[in-house]
Amino acid sequence: MPSIVPQEIFERFASRNDWKSYMTDGTVNIDGIFDYILDDAELESYVQQEFAMYQWHYHEKGNSGKNLGWQRNMWFSLIQQITRQDLPYYALMVAARPDNNHRLISFPYYTKNTSREGESTGFRHMDLNIRKFVETGAGANIVQGALSILEENRDNCRILVKGFHRVAKQWYRNVLARGHRFNDDTTNITDAVYNAADKAKYGKLVPVPCNKGGIRITRPEIIHGATPKAVGRRQAVFNWWVGIRPNHQDLDNAGPKNETWSDLSQHHRDHTAPKGTTSGRSANAYSTGKDFPATVHLPWISNIGDALQVKQRWDSPPVVLELQKLFGPDDEVAYQFIREVHKRTVSAYKIAFPQVVELKKALFGRKSYFLCQEQDWDGPDADGSDASEIDSEGDGSGSESSDAAIALGIQAEEEASEEDDGDSEEVEEEEMGPQDEESDSEDEYMETQ
Repeated sequence: MPSIVPQEIFERFASRNDWKSYMTDGTVNIDGIFDYILDDAELESYVQQEFAMYQWHYHEKGNSGKNLGWQRNMWFSLIQQITRQDLPYYALMVAARPDNNHRLISFPYYTKNTSREGESTGFRHMDLNIRKFVETGAGANIVQGALSILEENRDNCRILVKGFHRVAKQWYRNVLARGHRFNDDTTNITDAVYNAADKAKYGKLVPVPCNKGGIRITRPEIIHGATPKAVGRRQAVFNWWVGIRPNHQDLDNAGPKNETWSDLSQHHRDHTAPKGTTSGRSANAYSTGKDFPATVHLPWISNIGDALQVKQRWDSPPVVLELQKLFGPDDEVAYQFIREVHKRTVSAYKIAFPQVVELKKALFGRKSYFLCQEQDWDGPDADGSDASEIDSEGDGSGSESSDAAIALGIQAEEEASEEDDGDSEEVEEEEMGPQDEESDSEDEYMETQ
């Protein structure tokens, strides 16, 4: 494995200015990473149809006002599978981690999909326990990232305190002196915890809108949240790449409450939601109660992609060979490798998306989003009842559909293989949230306007 030089990685896949911004602010928005998907009209339509499909089948029972724009049934869509194994995105995240650990895996997570004008979306927190972070360094390496599917603006985006990573420990000591204690796995930021004096001294939360197809990378000790109300649709995909320790089993925050490499391998294989979050906090309160059945495994794209999705070990020879291309000294070798993988990604998406449509119709029948769209039918009741489109025609458990999804995934992989065989010479040439709390005040954001 080549040595990781963070600034060189940023300059290879982003820019020198992006590296400077990240070092200064503890956060950076990098444009263009997913233009190869979102600038393609056909692929962009796939992405929007996937978001629409999951929203069609998502109707929470009770307390819908606390949804905060999260699409909590969307865990293994095709666009999420693509994002989780994107090579430039992955390389930048390795460079952004304080420990530069390249052995990362994607902790399954849902998406952001604000669905209506005026939807409550505001919250403020830190995705770590600030006490444990200061005392032991726990959580320091779990850098956050997000892909923006749509163009964001200052009234509909992430908000955060730039540069807070440089003063987080000092602020913590001051808060302790005021009598506050922090024992949760994450740190909720109320007006009492981060008061007017703190804002004057350390900075206010400011909007950081991300361009369509761009990514945001943010250190975990940065206070962040979201603008208070949706003023339009906002869509984002979160990878939650976490590090694997040298034993190739324990995660960054290893402990009795945290899942392991083997656990996450099973979740990616079976397309099931994890039991917890990257911080170790239980995800039970944020689950829809059943795994969405109409998912298809994306055909193979790269060995690194397999390792990121816990399908191969990081020390397997095919993965190591690709790491040498991606992180080696030759920029052109890395770029050529990425071009090949992106070409396979586009081909895989075009093969797998029709399989999703077919599976969706087969499992949901009259309640299917795609069938209702084709026939111009009204949707079923959207109240979470037995007649709601939230349920499939089967028992809703997803057990029988898992076999169907795997079968279709195998079929898609075979089709991809056949396509590659016929074009082999040319081939040789992508918040936060389960622990989010709604902001108890909009004054914080309004001060930034």
